[in-house]
Amino acid sequence: MAIDFSALRKQRDMIDKILSLASDPEASSLLEKLVIEKKTEKSEITLRPAVVPRGAPRRAPRKAKGRNSQRGAQISAVRMAVAARSGQFTVGEIGADLRARGFDIKNLAVSRVLQRLAEKTHELHVAARGEGSNPNRYEKTEQFRAA
Repeated sequence: MAIDFSALRKQRDMIDKILSLASDPEASSLLEKLVIEKKTEKSEITLRPAVVPRGAPRRAPRKAKGRNSQRGAQISAVRMAVAARSGQFTVGEIGADLRARGFDIKNLAVSRVLQRLAEKTHELHVAARGEGSNPNRYEKTEQFRAA
């Protein structure tokens, strides 16, 4: 009994083409713009922002914890929303921007990403510490790198 590998070869060739596009900075940014999280009208399929790292292995990626299927998708999405803003911003403003673009993300997740960018990578800093019902206000630093 012979096994037909033609379908697998075709998929492997398509993945190779996608990886070669992802290695080009211009094509990579275009891919990121095209692949957005959006529920289609005909089905319940959800497309998520995908960033293919250079030299990605050909094995299946590990399952990420949480709602997003790609590792780092939330950080990339928040970076993209922060890059579009100037001056100070809050968690709620970034969350509203992302939800307006079709991302399914809660403010708690946005808050954790902003805290990570502020405390670990120093790409943001807390411009005004929030008290009570007033939220923290963040600003970009010189180390900030867009998604």
